[in-house]
Order: sequence, then structure tokens, then C-alpha cells
Amino acid sequence: MLTMTQRQNNIVSSAVVAGVIILFLAFILTGLTGIFKLPEKANAGSLQQFKDYGQLKKYVAEKARIASFVQGLPYGGGGIMVNGGRVAEDLAGPVPTGSKLRNESGAQSMESYKSMKAPASEFSTTNIQMAGVDEADIVKSDGKYLYVLAGKKLVIARAYPADAAGVLSTTGIGGEPTGIFVRDDRLVVFAHDFNRPNSSLRTSVFDLKDKSKPKLIKEFSLTGASYITSRMINNYVYLIAYMPTDLNLPSGYFGQELKLPEIVLGNKKVITVPAGKIKYFKDEYYPAYRYSLVTTLNLNTLLVSNEVLLTGLTQEVFVSQNNIYLTSPGPGNVVPLMEKYLNSLALAVPGKTGEKIKALSQSAHSPAEKIIEVEKLAGEIKGLKLDEAKMARLN
Repeated sequence: MLTMTQRQNNIVSSAVVAGVIILFLAFILTGLTGIFKLPEKANAGSLQQFKDYGQLKKYVAEKARIASFVQGLPYGGGGIMVNGGRVAEDLAGPVPTGSKLRNESGAQSMESYKSMKAPASEFSTTNIQMAGVDEADIVKSDGKYLYVLAGKKLVIARAYPADAAGVLSTTGIGGEPTGIFVRDDRLVVFAHDFNRPNSSLRTSVFDLKDKSKPKLIKEFSLTGASYITSRMINNYVYLIAYMPTDLNLPSGYFGQELKLPEIVLGNKKVITVPAGKIKYFKDEYYPAYRYSLVTTLNLNTLLVSNEVLLTGLTQEVFVSQNNIYLTSPGPGNVVPLMEKYLNSLALAVPGKTGEKIKALSQSAHSPAEKIIEVEKLAGEIKGLKLDEAKMARLN
């Protein structure tokens, strides 16, 4: 069995194939096989870490501006086009109808007690992708008890034997519960809290030694985060979420403050993830950046740790017993396309404006600085008729 430290060191490398980045926790570069002919080697490069907050903010601002500019070119320039991401499913729901659960009361005979000590020899488990890798759900069973998220409540009921079935406890969870894990005497529940001004993704751990009175023993929240998915491997729970950087608008890039990920512990202590702990791929450009967070919870020690990556929209997730794979669509390095556009624009626009664009294109300015300067210029290309919609965009 891997130790907690070893598991956290299994963090992400990548392969970019056909505009998709594959991030996985083993620092192994890989290619994809299938019906498409794909390159043998990845071109995303290795993971890097930011030196400080200033470098992180500059990186996000400049790369996002370039990506927004290039993606807007087919539509007349400007504007952000963000690829649609996967919306986390809200798994919370009511108790299934037709339930025959009843309140448990009265003394049990010794014979009946003995028959209830052992779980059923066969029982259904949650549908999972990979053996040994559990997935959160709204209903869990250990063969003897049922653990059910019913709206904003956690219901624990005896399910076996059938003649002793009954509700043992109902515990308020609050927020919008998403899913649960159960292992031995520990239960983990995830829930979104939509309290203004900041929403958060909350993780709560309950001790189930006395199932009639579940005891909250650990709680923490990720400020502003949204649930993507989660897995449990042995005693480790992995929560995968995303968090906006709050630096996604084309105007004011260099005046806004970039948000850093925050973890709020049960005692309201706020821990901010430093910029120097955030990992990224050097030559990836997104019009909107997000933090992809992989939070690890050790159910034995209740210790929590985080790995944070700067990515685009995290969409699909696959988890094996050794690796976590995250996909994020991206255009790759768009600088060559931007440079080609500026060179073509310099040739198309006559006079001093064209000369300025050519000089900018050949200058040592950063790509983002070139875009800022070009957007300040005005020129005329003869022979092109603008319709009302195009003129409105120039207003």
C-alpha cells in the first residue's frame, strides 16, 4: 500500500493530442491510441511551478489575452470563446418511494441479535469504472446498512436482515449534498454551500461507531470551488474540483487581482495555497484559466493535502488505482498563429498604420504587449464593405 506522501508525489504529467491535454498523477508522458493516428510523443512539456504571485498573475493575464484574441479572429476579432465544460451532476434527491423502512425500537432476542451481526453474503455495490476505485454516490451499502442522501439529510438504515430493517438516524447535512463514501466506521459527504458572497465546496467526515448518532469529526471547505468528481482508494479519498481565477475578462487584465485557492478548516482557519505551489504547462493558452484541485483526505489520520494545477476547463476524469487522468481542451501554442496574423495585417493595411503593425510584429515586445498596442491602432483596408453588424463591433 502506498503511503500518503507517495500518493501525493504521484502528480500530474501530460500528453496533448488533438487539442486535448491529458494530466495524470504519475509524471509519465503518454500518447493515446485508438482510431486516430496520433503523435508518438507529447508536446506539452513537463510540469513547472510558479516562482511567486507576480509570475502567476502575469502568466494568466498574458496567456488568456492572447488566446482570447486568436480565438476571436474568425469572428471579427476580440471576445472570449470558452469551450463548454462538463457540469457536475447534482446527485442529491429524495428518499426512493415505496421504502419499507421503519423506526427501530424494542429489545431484540439474542438469536435475532446474532443473525444481525453479519452482513448479507451478497449485496449490490455502486457502479464504478475501475475495480478497487470507489465512486461517490447518493446511496451506499455495506451489506447490512444503507446510507442514503435524501435531499439535505443523511439517512442511515438497517437493511439486513429484512425483518429488522429500520431507520437508525437522520442527520442534517445542509447545502446541496453531492455524494458520499463509506469505509468501515467513516462516512464522507460532499456538499455545495451557496452562501453569499462566496460559495464553497464542503467535505464532512462522520464517525459511524454509533450509527444512531453519527459524529462529525472533520470538516473543511474549498472557497469558490465546484465539484467535478471524487474517488476512494483504500483509506484515501480524492476530491477533484475546479476553482476560477477571477481573471477571465479581456478588459482590465492588468488591473484585477488574481484569486488564489483557499481551504477553510472546520475552525474557520483559512489556508491560502501559495502561488509557488501551483503547477502549470508552459506553452498552453486558454481564454479562461481555472485551478484544477486534487484534494487528498486520509481517512485514518484525517490529514488533508492539496495539489493545484492551472488549467483550462477540466472535463473528463478517469482514475485507476495508481493514476488520476484529467482532460482539458486547449488550442496549444497559439503565438505562431497570432504572429502570422499580425504579419498579414501589416501587409493588408496601407500607410503608417501598416508600418506600425509591422514594426510591432518584429519587435521584442511580448505577444500580449503586441496585441495591446495593435488594438489601439486604426487603419483602412480599401475595397472591403462593412455591413451594419461589423460596423457596430467597431463602435
